[in-house]
Amino acid sequence: MNGQFIAAIAGSAGSHKRILEFFDHTPHDDVSYVILQHLPSTWRSGCTVILSRHTRLSIQEIRHGMVLHKDVIYIAPSQKYVMIHNDIFALTDRTGRTNQTADTFMLSLAANSHHRSIGIVTEGTLNDGTRGLQGIREAGGFTIAQDPATCLFNGMPLNAI
Repeated sequence: MNGQFIAAIAGSAGSHKRILEFFDHTPHDDVSYVILQHLPSTWRSGCTVILSRHTRLSIQEIRHGMVLHKDVIYIAPSQKYVMIHNDIFALTDRTGRTNQTADTFMLSLAANSHHRSIGIVTEGTLNDGTRGLQGIREAGGFTIAQDPATCLFNGMPLNAI
């Protein structure tokens, strides 16, 4: 996928609405998207069904060994950490008490895609995504954090900024 841009979109509490709004305005543009939300490990996301009402892009839940394709929205499974290497997804069991889904994926994305990495942190609590955005920026990628003033839960964007 030489030249492929990959956008990682991270969020926690309150982020679902922002993610849907984002895809209401996202065209087919040869970008791949990875959604990383903090969900309890026992809860299976209904995100695919809801998101399909807001986009014409293909939506897939990430599986281990899956190859990245353009114009696809990938949903990270709630009970796993996702990484990417050579445009192939790898899944590992989530460890620790604090969910670091965004940092784990974004750091691997920076190593995989360098200047073709895009990191986006939407609303949520704690600091997940902060180290990931730093890694993307250091690799020459593009980073965005939601304006904390527009968040009900502003911990993630405040820490990222």
